[in-house]
Amino acid sequence: MKERLEQWWTNLEWRLEAWRTGDDFAAIAQRRSLIYHVEQLFLIDRQSNRWLLHVAADPTLAEDSALVEKTVTDVQRLARDYFFIGNEAGVQQFQLRDAQVWIAPGAHMHLAAVIRGDPPAELRSILEEALARIEVEQAAAFANFHADSAALEAAGVELTACLRSDHRPMPESPPLPGLRIPSAAAAVVIFAVAVIDLRSHLRWRDFLARLKSEPGILVAAAERNRFARSRVEGLRDPSARDPSAIAREAKLNPTRIRFEWKDYSAEDPLIAQRRAHQDFAQHPAITSTPTPAATADSVGPLEQFKATFAPPPTVDAAVVGDTLVLAGAAPYEWVAAVQEGATRIPGITAIKGNDLLVEFDQDLVLQRFRDEFGVPETVDATLRKGRLILSGEAPHAWLERVRREALRVPGIRVVDHRNAQNIDQRAFQQAKSALEDAAILFVLNRESLPPDADVELGRLAAEAQRCIAAAGNMGMNLTLEVRAYGDAIATEKENAELSKRRADRVRAFLTARGVDERKITPVAMGMPPPPGPGEKSGAGKFDRRVFFRVVIQP
Repeated sequence: MKERLEQWWTNLEWRLEAWRTGDDFAAIAQRRSLIYHVEQLFLIDRQSNRWLLHVAADPTLAEDSALVEKTVTDVQRLARDYFFIGNEAGVQQFQLRDAQVWIAPGAHMHLAAVIRGDPPAELRSILEEALARIEVEQAAAFANFHADSAALEAAGVELTACLRSDHRPMPESPPLPGLRIPSAAAAVVIFAVAVIDLRSHLRWRDFLARLKSEPGILVAAAERNRFARSRVEGLRDPSARDPSAIAREAKLNPTRIRFEWKDYSAEDPLIAQRRAHQDFAQHPAITSTPTPAATADSVGPLEQFKATFAPPPTVDAAVVGDTLVLAGAAPYEWVAAVQEGATRIPGITAIKGNDLLVEFDQDLVLQRFRDEFGVPETVDATLRKGRLILSGEAPHAWLERVRREALRVPGIRVVDHRNAQNIDQRAFQQAKSALEDAAILFVLNRESLPPDADVELGRLAAEAQRCIAAAGNMGMNLTLEVRAYGDAIATEKENAELSKRRADRVRAFLTARGVDERKITPVAMGMPPPPGPGEKSGAGKFDRRVFFRVVIQP
């Protein structure tokens, strides 16, 4: 009977929602029957925290670049700014607005899944196994990855297989036993039931809000049930208010709620005052008998933690089992010290801080960045709410290092280098344009350099050296092709030989001026192409000329 009642109520609730919103009932049923849905997956480089690959179940979501960028930024922040549980491996779970983020750490990459609903435990092993296969089978593709996502197509297929979802069976609307209501009366009954449920829902929300704002109480999970006892789970200081009284204030019956509390010692000033009054009441007589000094063995792990690390007043700390549970907000410097040393305290083997917000001093974060990266004098670096903003100009190697590694500096969440000019890239493009816009005109049927070519070729030799040096700084391997043409009036055989000698002569000149001969490739172009429109025979733009082309080698 209870199961049929639940089914009838669920169907009724969905139909009321369809009537109220104007949405299709089938769409609402599909959405509300969802158990879980893996919405998006991000593959993130573990060392640099750089986003490598993204797949989404909804193609329109993948096309929304702004939303995708915001989501991946939030995912990177979660992985960096919040505690993982101790140092143990495995999938870690975080809350991101109305979704969950599960992060599976690998040897070289993180796999982050944005999930709606209540995913099953086996999804953890699915994510871990997919990441392990990608790291083994696609290692070469990721090692050579620069910007072309096509190279990661195989990894994308692996991720797409993880875009899973599951739904509950569609509830039917069976008639309740013995229930016979005319249609007009049925509408009144349905409306009345909906109003009652809405009131109950609002009271439950009010109760949770009161509970979460109460000093000394941390709510970890809450579940409202219509036909069974609701449930609230969390941490509660013994000196905190009775949750049953709070439920009655919210006009709820506390006997219909199952409370599951674990004790902890809150740092809230009000709770500390209550605790002091309780201790005084228990020990009203004050004598001159000295209190024995506490020994290390007689002090619990929570007291040792507080004595060692002096938590800020904005932090609530508790030891549950052998896990240190932290909530509230704290400076990064304090958090880093806790993360480094708290597990050395006897009785604390793990740290859990999913509800701990790490706060960063922007000046200290910027100073850490400057100390680690040595900002050039030509670069202006500022930090605004975790966004590192660079302007000016800098060498390619420095900019690339910042792009790869700056997110590893705690407190830096985004690197904005749009206004930072790459001086090597600029030098390369300028030299490349100067070379490819130039041409040397030879005398008819001559292979020796023209009398006025020394100055121009000297300038081009300097540009070639600048181009090669800039390319080397950017990790590129280039070849400078010297493309020489023959004369329009010569035969093909004569032009093949003449163009080769001209190319060799220019190469020899450039080499004598200091250009690396290994970077110069003479190319005999032979017979020049026919004259273009408006050009005279024997006076085309290719006749008797030598051109230069910068070729980037793979």
